[in-house]
Amino acid sequence: MNRVISLSKILLLSLLASLAVLALASLEGEAGSYRIHLSTQPAVVPVGPAKLTLEITDPAGKPLDDLDVRVLASMPGMFMGEREQRAAPVPGRPGGYSMQAAFPMAGGYEVTVRIAGDQGSATTVIPLQTGQDTASQGGFTVLPWLLCLAVVVFVVARMRRAGERMNVRAAMNRGTIGGLTLLLVLLFGAVYAVNNLRRQGAMTPLEAQVMDMSTPAPPGMTAVRLGDVTRGPLAETVTYTGQAVGYVEQDVNARVGGVIVWMPFYVGDAVKKDQVLARLDTSQLDPQLAERAAMADVATQGVGVAANTYETTLQQVAEARAELGAREGKVDEAEAMLEAARADRGAAEAGLAVAESEVPSAVAEVDSATERARFRAEELRRDRELFAKGAISPSELQQSESENADAQAKLQQAQSMVRQTKAKVAAACSMVTRADSMIVAAQRRVAQTKADVRAAQASIRARESAAAAAKQSIAKERAGVAQARASYNGAAAQRGYSEIRAEVDGVITQRVISPGVLVAPGQSVLKVAQVSPIRLQANVAMEDIDRISVGDPVTVRDPEGKGVPIRSQVRSVAPALDPRSRTGVVEVVWPNADGRFSPGQFVEMQIEVGRVAEALTVPAEAVQHGAGEPGLPESFVWVAKPGDDTGRFTVKRIEVELGHSDGKRREVTGVLEPGQMVVTQGAAYLRDGGEVMTPLPKIESRGPVVEVTTSGYKPSTVTVELGKPVTITFIRRTDQTCGNEILFPDLGINKPLPLNEPVEVTFTPTKGGDLRFTCAMDMLRGKVVVR
Repeated sequence: MNRVISLSKILLLSLLASLAVLALASLEGEAGSYRIHLSTQPAVVPVGPAKLTLEITDPAGKPLDDLDVRVLASMPGMFMGEREQRAAPVPGRPGGYSMQAAFPMAGGYEVTVRIAGDQGSATTVIPLQTGQDTASQGGFTVLPWLLCLAVVVFVVARMRRAGERMNVRAAMNRGTIGGLTLLLVLLFGAVYAVNNLRRQGAMTPLEAQVMDMSTPAPPGMTAVRLGDVTRGPLAETVTYTGQAVGYVEQDVNARVGGVIVWMPFYVGDAVKKDQVLARLDTSQLDPQLAERAAMADVATQGVGVAANTYETTLQQVAEARAELGAREGKVDEAEAMLEAARADRGAAEAGLAVAESEVPSAVAEVDSATERARFRAEELRRDRELFAKGAISPSELQQSESENADAQAKLQQAQSMVRQTKAKVAAACSMVTRADSMIVAAQRRVAQTKADVRAAQASIRARESAAAAAKQSIAKERAGVAQARASYNGAAAQRGYSEIRAEVDGVITQRVISPGVLVAPGQSVLKVAQVSPIRLQANVAMEDIDRISVGDPVTVRDPEGKGVPIRSQVRSVAPALDPRSRTGVVEVVWPNADGRFSPGQFVEMQIEVGRVAEALTVPAEAVQHGAGEPGLPESFVWVAKPGDDTGRFTVKRIEVELGHSDGKRREVTGVLEPGQMVVTQGAAYLRDGGEVMTPLPKIESRGPVVEVTTSGYKPSTVTVELGKPVTITFIRRTDQTCGNEILFPDLGINKPLPLNEPVEVTFTPTKGGDLRFTCAMDMLRGKVVVR
């Protein structure tokens, strides 16, 4: 029975695995009034070169010849040297066009087809997958079904040879069904994750293994992306990741001991200044209040004790006079220490003078070493030029490089000597400061001993006064009663400290202890951070922090791109660096009235370290580097000159010198002018005078598509139905006309047309006839025929 179940499981799992590899082919497309069918040779799309064949007909199925057909096969989101090609007519096959394509890696591709003919110009995109059988039209591929059938035949044959029979009821038990269900869920989950949760442009594991990097790009025009050359202000910035820190971070402590009986606040709760945050059990203070009350009663009964106090006070006067003599001796000792401290200061000043005298000679050595290093650097530059011309030998060049390195080392040694000399000066200054501190301390000691003498004298007078006051015992004891009552009042105030209050507006950042816990005076109960305003801090590297000053502009944004970036200024720059990380803290203070930032939150701080008022800039990715390659300048850009209105350009390499950068754009100097276009992507396959094209955007239209070209609107006439909503998509393909706006005068519609960006115009025609559309200058004209 177990073998029957096992074989049944194998059969079902084989069926499931076979069905999982089925693929559906869909190779039909529509471009305006053109119908397109795509096939490949070989029929199964390979990883590598393949021939694409297009069959183009009108809506009635009539083959169309004499068309200008251009095709670009590319992987979405990845430029790999793909180029648009003109498809050639297939002899003896009406409506047939063919061209060579390359599929350098496994995965999904988009075949962009642009057609121009008597029925207008149109573009469509047909998706294609490597491994897809283009000979199977709209159905399932045959191979998976054959595999499934072979597995079934194999399992049945094995069962018959073993004399077993299929027991479906025994095989389809709860365990089998559950296992198959789990396997099915995992299979579809994995397929969904690979197809939908991958980073855009990333390869699947299978694609990465079968990628063919040796497949050359097909002939034709290179697909590129373009950016513009502009002139204007440019801010040089550095970007660091930091975090938000509370403006004031405070521990809320208990002033008295007790058990917490009420504390409803948790981390993240907002609190106000003087708000009660917790309450303590005050039962332990009640005995103290009773004790202070008893002390007041005892004080009222001390009147009879005043007579005995008089005799005691006379003895204390004698003791105070003896103590006065001892303190007067200490005054002489303190003055001797003061003189010694002054002598030490004189010695420290002499050491400072010696250290300062060494500084000029060390600085002069640095100047001399600097001049030698500059001379050796110039000699090295000249020798390199001579070496490049073959005028000197490699050994002479190596000797020049060695002498240059030696000069640089001696310069660094001289600079180090200057720093050491300055350190000696600082140490001598520290000794002088220390001597000054010792003088101050000695002076304070003299003053203190003299004050002690005066205190002793005052003590004698006080005790003499006490003897006299003892006679007035009644008044004195009454004062004691007042003092006892004051002590009672103090205990009552301690009881008021049982309510623990917030001292600033902020949020709870930590709950140190919980209700029911006994706390001691001074023990932390909660931590509160003031978040309005809030501090935004970043640890800036040593090489950048010297370029940052208080007041420099800062742009702060969320590292994940959430929220609108804020603009602020540097509030403070750390005067010292962390000795381990070699970084210093740069801080921004933000009002944070909306509570956008919370303590501990990560932020990205873009700090402006320089600004150019008028800079010629290009996109940073447009700059190419040719250092080390013969015949190429160190830095250059590809300038694209517009050709026709179909996105074609001619490129030329222009050498540039680089300047400041803000991370997105780069300052350049060279023969560039504002308004020119430069290649930002796809520059690896370019050559001077070569033709390139910009990939046309894929238009998802809900109705007719009208292109604005140098020859006008294509098509210039659109037919719609009366009373039905219609959406017409306009897209401008050229900058050489006035068609940067689309107007429907009869409908009051006026919309701008950015270059190569589709713009939809939606309306419902309410009457038959023609609706005119035009450009802003009424030089381009078209119409909508309402039927």
